[in-house]
Amino acid sequence: MNAAKIKVLELLADGKITVDEATLLLEAIGQETETSNPKTTKTVDEEEQNDTAQETQTAIEDFVREAFQNVTDTVRKGVERADEQWKKTKAHEGDVTNNPFQQLEKSLREISEHLNKR
Repeated sequence: MNAAKIKVLELLADGKITVDEATLLLEAIGQETETSNPKTTKTVDEEEQNDTAQETQTAIEDFVREAFQNVTDTVRKGVERADEQWKKTKAHEGDVTNNPFQQLEKSLREISEHLNKR
């Protein structure tokens, strides 16, 4: 309880003001406190919603970043393996007509076309 409310109650207890006067003063103090306090329930709720929205956005960004990193790592490993296979095949057969990079490019093109149809 703040000092102003305590003072009003002390004045009432000492008989210096009436109950009606004390009630008016306490109501006035309560209204003054509400208007001087910028944080209302609505503002607090809005802040909580903003915090939640920001946390959600950060979580989504982290997820997308991690997913892209995983895709990048997977493609890099696939290219390295394809390159190794290409070198081995070329060394054993000489002229190779079945290039793994062409196969990879064809597969990616087919996947892209399939996704674009949806």
